[in-house]
Amino acid sequence: MSITYNLYANDGRGGSVNYSAPIGTTSGLNFSPPALAAPSDNTFAVRAVDTVLGLEESNTDARVRIVIDSGGHDLTSLPNPPTAMSASPTVGGGCLIVWAYNPIGQGGAPIGFNIYLTAGTSPAYATPATSAAYLPGTVGYASNVSGLADGVLYVAAVRAFNATGVETNTTAVALVVGDATPPNNVDQLVASPTFNQ
Repeated sequence: MSITYNLYANDGRGGSVNYSAPIGTTSGLNFSPPALAAPSDNTFAVRAVDTVLGLEESNTDARVRIVIDSGGHDLTSLPNPPTAMSASPTVGGGCLIVWAYNPIGQGGAPIGFNIYLTAGTSPAYATPATSAAYLPGTVGYASNVSGLADGVLYVAAVRAFNATGVETNTTAVALVVGDATPPNNVDQLVASPTFNQ
C-alpha cells in the first residue's frame, strides 16, 4: 500500500472546508500552502489516500485554523465569538444581556467578554460598557448594563477576548429599547364588597 495526503482548504473567509477539490497532494508529512491573504480566516484539512486502491479516508478532524488580520498578524489563538445573544430592558433604564459561548474549535480560551451598548442600530466597538469573566465549562452568560434613556433604541454587542486580542464578530448583537420611566402612580382605587351565596 502506498499513501499520499490530500490537502483541503476553506474559502479564506471563515467558511467550511471544501472536501470536493484538494488544493494539493503530498507524500510527505508537511505542506506549504500559497501565501495567505490579509485579512483572512483559513481552515486547512488533510486526508490520507491509498494510491493503489484510489481510496481516500473521510476524517473531518485533521484540520487547523489560521486567522490573519488586515496587518498580517496571526490571530489564530483568539477565542470563538459568542452566540445566541439577546437583550431585554429592565426597570430603571437598564438591560439584561444574555449570550452563550461554545469552546469547540476555539483558537484559545477567552479571559472574558466585552459588552458594548450603543444608541442606534450600529454597534460601536471602541469602548466596552462593561465586561464579564469567562468561566471554563460555563455555556450561558448574562450581564446587566445600566444607563439607557427612556424610549431610546440601543444595540448591544458582545465580543470574547484573551491575551492575543479581541475577536471581531459582528453577529453577536441585539436591539433593546430603554425603559427608564416607571408607570404612573395609582391615583384612584375603588372597592366594593361581594357576597358568597
